Amino acid sequence: MNISHHKSKSFIYLIILLLLSIIILGFVKTVDKKIKSDCDKIENEIDKYRCYGQFAETQKDPSICNNIDNVDSNNLCYLEFANTQTDLSICNHMNDKDHKYDCYIGFAISKKDPSICDNIEIQINKDVCYTGVATFQPSICEKVKNQKIKDICYDSINKKTSGGDSPSD
Repeated sequence: MNISHHKSKSFIYLIILLLLSIIILGFVKTVDKKIKSDCDKIENEIDKYRCYGQFAETQKDPSICNNIDNVDSNNLCYLEFANTQTDLSICNHMNDKDHKYDCYIGFAISKKDPSICDNIEIQINKDVCYTGVATFQPSICEKVKNQKIKDICYDSINKKTSGGDSPSD
């Protein structure tokens, strides 16, 4: 009889737990819809992508950016989300290559990791990425293929190490 009573109590606790979960989940979905609705009401595209970017960040769900129809704003939403993340794969969600490359460059600089630049297909963008990371690792300037950007890379390092921004002409 004691075992039967224990099973009955456990079952009741399980039912209560399930009901509470459903109520909490319903509340969260209501809040999510409210935030999405609030973002949809914003007419200014920049403010709208920021709203969705922040919403995506709080929900840890970059696909929320897909609610924005404008391709540029959609990519900027992903970029806004990516700035708060540690997972480089977020850059792959961007449809526009320029924004995707900006995402890789931002990650490479924040992580001080030149290998992230290797994800960039267009050489000039890759060179810009290497130049950004070279601030932390001067030897990276050697990877820059475009001579003008390579000169800028070395010049920016020389200015940092000499402590000045005066022209060297």
